[in-house]
Amino acid sequence: MCSLVSYTKYIRLLFLSICFSVAAYAQNDTVSVAKKESNTVFNTINPLLVVPVKERHIADTILNRIKSDDAFWYLNTTPRNPKTATASGSGRWWLLQQSWFRWLIWLIIIGGFTAVLIWYIATSNIKLFHKEPAAVKNNADQSLREDIFSLEYDAAIPAAIHNQNYRLAVRYLFLQTLKIMAENKMIQYKADRTDSEYVQQLLHTAYYSDFYKLTRNFEYIWYGQMEIPASSFYTIKNAFELFKKRLSH
Repeated sequence: MCSLVSYTKYIRLLFLSICFSVAAYAQNDTVSVAKKESNTVFNTINPLLVVPVKERHIADTILNRIKSDDAFWYLNTTPRNPKTATASGSGRWWLLQQSWFRWLIWLIIIGGFTAVLIWYIATSNIKLFHKEPAAVKNNADQSLREDIFSLEYDAAIPAAIHNQNYRLAVRYLFLQTLKIMAENKMIQYKADRTDSEYVQQLLHTAYYSDFYKLTRNFEYIWYGQMEIPASSFYTIKNAFELFKKRLSH
């Protein structure tokens, strides 16, 4: 029984092998035949066997009926060139293609950047191309070197007012105020100290706010070389006089 089963399996395997071999051979033969036929059909053309094409004409009534049909609305529409349609339909695209317009855009960008840079330098008080005026240095040095305790304020202030030199008069008023505060031991005066240091010495006193305003006016007028009219000067002079009265009490 076992030998019969084994013999049957052997016959089946042999049959399958023969079938696969035949199929492979048939496939190869089909491919070779197809190649031969393709070479014969496409590579060899007999001009005598070519059938001429006959043009057929359609009646105008039929064409008009088709064109009038809503289903064929596109027959009456002339196709447009995509490049021509884009150029004619978009003015901005045409403008961007112009060389003069691109140059104009660059000029606007560079000009705007330059204007912003100049504005920034001007507002930031950055001194790149000019020197500090010699008059300001001389004024500052003169204020530091001069002995505030030896000046004759009662004569110097009226003389400056008479000559309408209001900047100099404001300077004398400020130095006189420093002299009074130093004599009253309200500040510790030294010739090499700045005005802001004297303001800081009065930080926790009742005189701080008024002296801060007087110092700010003095620096704007004297160091800033600000020419002031008579009306503005007498307003500042009255402020100094009121502050000196407070110091004497």
